[in-house]
Amino acid sequence: MSKNTTVVDMRKFVEARNGEVFTSTRQVAEAFEKLHNHVIAKVRALDCSAQFLTDNFSSVKFEHRGNTYEAFEMTKDGFMFLVMSFTGKKAAAIKEGYIAAFNWMAAQLGLSSRSLVAKAVSEALGAEGARTLSNVMRCRVAKLDAEHQRSATAKLASALHARFDVPRMELIPASQFEAAANFVASYAIEGEYLGKEEPKPALSIHYPIETLTSRREGMLTVRNAEQAWLDVTMHDLRDLRGSGTPLEQLLWELEQAGCDIEGAWWELRTYRNKLREFSSFVTGMGRVAEEPHRYSVKTPKARAAA
Repeated sequence: MSKNTTVVDMRKFVEARNGEVFTSTRQVAEAFEKLHNHVIAKVRALDCSAQFLTDNFSSVKFEHRGNTYEAFEMTKDGFMFLVMSFTGKKAAAIKEGYIAAFNWMAAQLGLSSRSLVAKAVSEALGAEGARTLSNVMRCRVAKLDAEHQRSATAKLASALHARFDVPRMELIPASQFEAAANFVASYAIEGEYLGKEEPKPALSIHYPIETLTSRREGMLTVRNAEQAWLDVTMHDLRDLRGSGTPLEQLLWELEQAGCDIEGAWWELRTYRNKLREFSSFVTGMGRVAEEPHRYSVKTPKARAAA
């Protein structure tokens, strides 16, 4: 083993709150000069037990330039598990400095580096209470498929930490155990089975080409068994004596079935109104071009003599 590695002072990357020493993915990203989203991805991909993930990682939010992003706070154990894959001489120095910073902060709090929460155990749930609460959480997500159980457990643990303002379940006040268990039991989990929905009647919507060609004789000219000419004019797309076009009838059926199609209605009405305006304009231009313009002139002599 090389003895030339220089230990880096990492104390600025370690924090303490409620007797707990922790760092965050943002601080890890800065220390190891990595993109934060890459560190987040590594946390989410950790091949560890749900219990270890719950005990050592807590999801938090932060603001940056008006946007909200996710980060993770982690204990010393969580940090060591995360950075095991970070290699290189520089990474080794940063790891050693980080561990020294964790131990230094623990000493400032009067805690053993082997048990960062020993000071709070007597007034908190402790390991035994946390195990009981973890069992409640496991039962809570048990109905989800295996793929979603892990993410649901992490989100539930994060919500629990935020609810009781602690970084780990062990630090939840023992007097709040019942409230914590009730919080877990009533927490709404994304993707949870909510009961069988009543089947809705299937829509019977059929608008074959005949629904359009029946509006005007001669619109469809059959050439042979495989091909026909379809000649559609602007007038064919207008309402005829209150009879809706196929598209209008389709929207009516969807509306009757409970669909909110107001946006589609206004789009169609705009096309319809603009079509009428355009048709009126074209008709007017045709009349202007075809109708004679009358002038007052002198009667020709030949016509006057007659």
